[in-house]
Order: sequence, then C-alpha cells, then structure tokens
Amino acid sequence: MKKSTLVAVFATAAIIITIFSCKWFSSSPTTNSARIIGQWKVDTAHFIGKDTPLGVKLFFPDTSCVFKFNADSTLSFSHKKDSSLTKYYLQDSVLYIKEDSVFTKNKIAFLNDSTATLTTKDSLVFSLKKE
Repeated sequence: MKKSTLVAVFATAAIIITIFSCKWFSSSPTTNSARIIGQWKVDTAHFIGKDTPLGVKLFFPDTSCVFKFNADSTLSFSHKKDSSLTKYYLQDSVLYIKEDSVFTKNKIAFLNDSTATLTTKDSLVFSLKKE
C-alpha cells in the first residue's frame, strides 16, 4: 500500500513539473524576430552624435522610404525609384544588415508593435512605422 502511494505521489509531481516547465498553457510573447517582419515606413530620420548635440533632422517630403523585412531574412529598401535587396538577421536588440559581404551592426528598439527606431553605426536614426 505504501509503495503504490509513493509511486502515485511521484507520478503526480512529475506530471505537474512537466506541465509547468513546458509552458503548454501559457502564450509566448512576440519575439523581436517576429515583430520585425513586415513593411516599415520611415517617418523621420536624423543624425545624433558628438558633432550634432541636438540632432540634424532629415526631411523626406514624399515619405516613400520603406524597409520591408521578410520572413526568409531578406530586406528590401526602397525610396522613389531606387531599391535594393539584401540579407538581415536580428539578435536581441541588434539588427545585422548585410552590406557588400559584411554584416553591419545596427540597434533597433521597438516602442510598440507598430513603431520602432533603427540606429545605424553612423548615428543615423530612423523612426519607423509599420504599415
């Protein structure tokens, strides 16, 4: 009798631990990799750095600058009639974009699901809005 009770307690404990450790019943938060996929329109762009303490605002009169991040790790950038296609990958809050044969490091911060800021190595900051 004691042996069957002990087995039942261990079996119950194992089931409870498995359920909670696998997180079967909880929703997983959206990762940055999933957040970035889609078309992002450049709202504003400006430089920051030691030589520009207040920032120099750039002006895009037609607001046609668009970054499109695809699930297959391709990135297209278009502005008016110019466009380019390259590769990217995201690791935590660092966005690596392939330029020539090297991946450059850029910082990305998601303010919410539809707005983000992208800061390049040259201190160019893009404010992005998801379309």
